Amino acid sequence: MVSNDEKRIIGLLIGHYRRKKHISRNELLSTSNDSLCSPKTLIRIENGHIPKRNQFYISLCQSLDVSYPFEVKLLYKLDNYRQKLVHAILEGSKGNMEILLEKIDEDFTHHILYVSERAWLYQSILTLLLYDQVPSQEKMDVFYCLKDVLLEEDRKLLFFLFMHPKIRKNVDRSLIHESLVYEHEPLFFDFHLSHIISVSSLLYSHHQLQKILNKKEELTDLQKILLFRRIAEIEASGNDIVLAYKTMKNCLCLLHRDICDPLRASIYIDCALFAYQSNDTDACIHYLFEVVSINLSLLKEAWLLLLHVLEKSNQKELLMHYLFDMNLTDEQDERGKAVLSYFRLKYDTMDAHDADREKYICQKLKVLGEHKVYKKILLEELMGIVAVTSHYKFIYRFMTK
Repeated sequence: MVSNDEKRIIGLLIGHYRRKKHISRNELLSTSNDSLCSPKTLIRIENGHIPKRNQFYISLCQSLDVSYPFEVKLLYKLDNYRQKLVHAILEGSKGNMEILLEKIDEDFTHHILYVSERAWLYQSILTLLLYDQVPSQEKMDVFYCLKDVLLEEDRKLLFFLFMHPKIRKNVDRSLIHESLVYEHEPLFFDFHLSHIISVSSLLYSHHQLQKILNKKEELTDLQKILLFRRIAEIEASGNDIVLAYKTMKNCLCLLHRDICDPLRASIYIDCALFAYQSNDTDACIHYLFEVVSINLSLLKEAWLLLLHVLEKSNQKELLMHYLFDMNLTDEQDERGKAVLSYFRLKYDTMDAHDADREKYICQKLKVLGEHKVYKKILLEELMGIVAVTSHYKFIYRFMTK
């Protein structure tokens, strides 16, 4: 049987979908049943108040062309999937996540109010961790609607989604503050580390993270990977690249194929960046090829580093293969496409395209300058062009915001 807490959520969802479909309350009531309830009662339902009659919900759901969750077994199944999801996240198990995602996709194909929205939450977390795919805006709108009313275990997962780096940068600051209540939960281990770094000095942050590392027998492999990565981040911020590179190598010792591809790829990219800064070009290329072997699309802006080091190590044949022999554009995000377009422009033998390359760096690639390694590479590219064109104003455009 659907509980009162769940009916409260269903009432809020009825209001959300009614507004989404641009249906007035009077229109909704007229299509469901003229004598169903008054507009005042509908307002109370949409605000989360619970009327006496269950039939209200059933009729309103039918009018919105969605199903009411009669089948209690679906709710039990969702609870079971939620437990499996939490376990898979804490393990970082790619295999378990893929199996779970397949089962959820099979079991929840129709729109059943409250049931489908919970399934979307689990699917969104899984596809983000497995494939680096951000939920659609439509689903994010539903999640924002539910953030204050979901039952506690689902609310915890919702904030886990909100605090993922790809989503956190776009959420309201108030949500980040709200999520601090979960900071010491195992699910939020990486967020906890990030919070320590954000509120403390480098020296104190390093000390705090080392204290956590001293209890490594209590940590999972995934937690150790996340911890070593954060320690390396602090060491690099303190300009000790050699030590940061050494720390990141500890992550590599813990990586295995059952760790989700986006996380594995990002660890290899971090190692490649530190190898490049340590003048270890061969290792840099090796780590980037590891990313290529996982999934080309996960390189993203790191295409800049790969193509640059191939060029500097005189591996022109391989460079040209990536640029012209392979159709990579469809697999890339916007930054990856921009990097590939720039290098194709550079190696188009028909024309030097110097002016176009200058503009490309200052307009399409400038955002990559937020990372000091990419900024150095782009500045080197720009200086080579300016040496020919004498358009020094482009250096100013690139260096200033």
